[in-house]
Amino acid sequence: VQHEVEDYATWRTHYDAFETFRQESGILGHAVSVHADNPNSIVAYHQAADVETLRAFVDSTELKEAMVAAGVVGEPDIRVIEMVQVSEH
Repeated sequence: VQHEVEDYATWRTHYDAFETFRQESGILGHAVSVHADNPNSIVAYHQAADVETLRAFVDSTELKEAMVAAGVVGEPDIRVIEMVQVSEH
């Protein structure tokens, strides 16, 4: 998920408060990055066991409502991807 927010600190508070819903929705892990020159430009990565679980999470009403409450500006760019390789080097 890539999107702009009004204020990163406000968004982060809402994002952290959403942890229980993420876990209940089958999200196994997540990472958050911000643009080096604009901390209000965010990329959030969410990992699930399968694509169907991830799609259900990103399509949920709860997520859409949480994004509005957290100050997401405009339409988020949501992409569902499938990992094919991981390297630790």
